[in-house]
Amino acid sequence: MRQLVIVLFILAIGIFVGEKYAPLAGKGLVVQSGKVSAYDTVRKTGVLRCGYVNWKPYYYLDMENGGKQAAGLNYDLMNELAKVTGLKIEWTEEINWGNVGEGFKTNRYDAVCTSVWPDAAKITNLNLSRPFFYSGPRLFVRVDDARFDNNPERMNQPDVKVAVIDGAASMSWVKENLPKAQLVALPQMVQESEYLMTTTTKKADIVFYDLDEMTGFAKANPNQLRLIEGLPPTNILPHVLAFADPQLTAMMNNALQMLIDNGVMDKIKAKYGTHYFVPARGLKE
Repeated sequence: MRQLVIVLFILAIGIFVGEKYAPLAGKGLVVQSGKVSAYDTVRKTGVLRCGYVNWKPYYYLDMENGGKQAAGLNYDLMNELAKVTGLKIEWTEEINWGNVGEGFKTNRYDAVCTSVWPDAAKITNLNLSRPFFYSGPRLFVRVDDARFDNNPERMNQPDVKVAVIDGAASMSWVKENLPKAQLVALPQMVQESEYLMTTTTKKADIVFYDLDEMTGFAKANPNQLRLIEGLPPTNILPHVLAFADPQLTAMMNNALQMLIDNGVMDKIKAKYGTHYFVPARGLKE
């Protein structure tokens, strides 16, 4: 009798799951473990739902147009990807650097459409795209602080404080290259201005930052921070996007390669006057 009850219970579950997902499977969507893949959903609906970080120069609201029109490198990039893939881009949810993967777990968006520097956590937990441009972060100090100009050894001292973002590429670089310096680690939810003002308010002496990201802050806060003289970029870091699953990532990688090969990424770089490096085209004349 007990075995019969168990069999009937299993059959009931099978009927329930089948009824719940049959409409989706009937529309040609792939159902795996009771879940429709993001790739098939995007392909069927024609809409890519984007989570995004409001951070210049990647995605921001253009205040010259009343703060209503979005702009930025990644905003333009996604519009170009829409043309290549035939998809509609929907800017679904504003997120922050500290929760870029959370929306995938609850199916709130299909992609993080603001580019990120890959680190160990992102590489092992997210479906990252191919790089579509590269940047060389630099080290900045207050305008009146000349201690480190042409003297990189002076940075690696116990009395020097370096502002970094917890768990990010900035922290990894400083730990490896300035092991004696003190870390002033801010959470990944930190806002751009708060991170940079850690240095202007003398809570830190040095801040690790992208040259093109600094442009907006410098315009709003002139004569606050400057590059340390005599130092090249700290390293070269790729910019990537994150997608909900491998099939969706593969599709978007093909589209990204087309934008690189067709010179679209060069045009986006020129439009914003950035210092980013664009990957070499696969085909050359």
